[in-house]
Amino acid sequence: MGYWELVGARLIVFVSLDFIGYFFGKTAQDIGFALSIFLFILGLLKAELGFWEVVLTLVVDLVFSEITSFVVSSIL
Repeated sequence: MGYWELVGARLIVFVSLDFIGYFFGKTAQDIGFALSIFLFILGLLKAELGFWEVVLTLVVDLVFSEITSFVVSSIL
């Protein structure tokens, strides 16, 4: 799994978690978020990225999470 595949997968996860939180409640969203963090760490380990690529991935991940949360909450 390359860098952009990992970032794209996280974007899909964040949009999905926002919809889960809207339809099934905050507890379901928190459980999904914990599982997604675990899978994200496994993905980082499997991707064998360098230190700065991991840092960049985490920054992009944080930015995407804020953007998708804002967009989905404004749509719903």
